Amino acid sequence: MVGSHVVLRLLSAGHAVRAQYRNPGHLDEVKRVFGYYGREGDFDRVEWFQADLLDPTAAEALLEGTQGLVHCAALVSFHARDRALLLNTNPVQTRNVVNAALEIPDFHLVHLSSVAALGRSEHGEAGVVLDEKAEWKDDVANSTYGLSKFLAENEVWRGMEEGLRACILNPGIVIGPGFWDRGGSSGLMGLVHRGFPYYSPGATGFVDVNDLAEAIALVLEQGEHGRRFVMVNEHWPYKQLMDTMARHLGVAPPRKQAQVWQVHLVRLAQALRERLGGPKASITRETAASAFRTTQYSARLFSETFRFTFRPLEACIEEYAGYFLKK
Repeated sequence: MVGSHVVLRLLSAGHAVRAQYRNPGHLDEVKRVFGYYGREGDFDRVEWFQADLLDPTAAEALLEGTQGLVHCAALVSFHARDRALLLNTNPVQTRNVVNAALEIPDFHLVHLSSVAALGRSEHGEAGVVLDEKAEWKDDVANSTYGLSKFLAENEVWRGMEEGLRACILNPGIVIGPGFWDRGGSSGLMGLVHRGFPYYSPGATGFVDVNDLAEAIALVLEQGEHGRRFVMVNEHWPYKQLMDTMARHLGVAPPRKQAQVWQVHLVRLAQALRERLGGPKASITRETAASAFRTTQYSARLFSETFRFTFRPLEACIEEYAGYFLKK
């Protein structure tokens, strides 16, 4: 979802864009995202490049003849069985990209990370706001996905020490249209539309996908490098997010607060069903824990550096709910 919007933003500025993809089946969804904005014709302006970034030679071929890269590719999973896959995917493909970039003079890399890479503590102080100064600490509250993104960031910092011009962005949960069936915030829109009656009491930071794409482009176009920026617009409880989605979808909002024991009972039932050959569990130990956690972040550094004003989250959800209803 993020990559599609970055491509649209760069095309709007007149840049020639080469975009990497791995699964040809995802290109149809990219076309649909372009269509939400009336820009189906822009799809053919892109040089689509199929590559697996776990292959160092593929990373080199992708970057050949280019001046910069927005590295959005990452595996996202919160399943325990995907631990080895996460730790052997996100850091490795980032290492390959960094090594390829180091061979190109005056190359500029923008690496899309996550607030999950900032780390958090199960016993952290209430009211603590995480920003660019946050340091990773091993803790049970950190997900394997967060660890994989932290290790990927280390590859970028290593590249900077070796002379690479690079910048890291750490977005919160991204709100945007498209890829409705792939989980995350887009999947939540469908869940609310189907009348899911439960909400969790946690809260976290969110960012609009178009704001994030604009921020990436600003960093790339202005040559910002040598540091990272947290990208979070507003902090909402999950209940507020689901209520807002429901209002703009024209359906009833969730009414029941999920209890810890209920969530873990469903988690165990889904895990058993998965082991018996059923679908992959949608609730895991990590997602269950985060649903009851409140975490705050600050994007003040980015706002002040670029004099950037984020779009109200309510307006974003209203727009994207309209796209969802027309899908």
